Amino acid sequence: MSYPSRADLTALSTRDVVDIPGTIRLDPGSPQEYLEAIRFLRDCAACGVTVHWTGECPTPAVADALTHLPPPQAPLAAGLHEQLRHWRAAYRRGAFYLRRGPGFRIVHDRRPLHAKPLRMIVGDDRLIDAMEAGDEVIRIEDHPVPPAIRHLVKAGLMLAAGDYALTLPYRLTAWPIPAYSV
Repeated sequence: MSYPSRADLTALSTRDVVDIPGTIRLDPGSPQEYLEAIRFLRDCAACGVTVHWTGECPTPAVADALTHLPPPQAPLAAGLHEQLRHWRAAYRRGAFYLRRGPGFRIVHDRRPLHAKPLRMIVGDDRLIDAMEAGDEVIRIEDHPVPPAIRHLVKAGLMLAAGDYALTLPYRLTAWPIPAYSV
């Protein structure tokens, strides 16, 4: 399935709604499709665009890691109604975002995965380059420094599936009102 790009989403108003027909399958067994769907949901959250989607998810752990992304409108799969309820309750814009500075990135992580909010500062150029490359789905071995991607995956800042990876936190295109909500 082909999803709108970040540029397409940025052109939309926060009052616009994107409806995705069919079902998004969040299955790490199909890495490119899986990560592209997550990229799309991440970019919708970054741009403040409402997205209506239904999905399937073979493993509950996948949904737990994605509570910073807009939740599906319908159950992820039979038996995952509780998981969907948790995702809907946990979702709020700005739960896992990054800010860019000259030569550094600050990542704020307020997902319910953690007992308390986390703030991480990334200052290594190789890690910053890997995070920037991960704005789109990338093949790990095609990146100039694959160990940087593996390090970010281990730190929870990137998600890997098969030979591919994607940066999880998003850069907000506009601060929400009230701004202290993030």
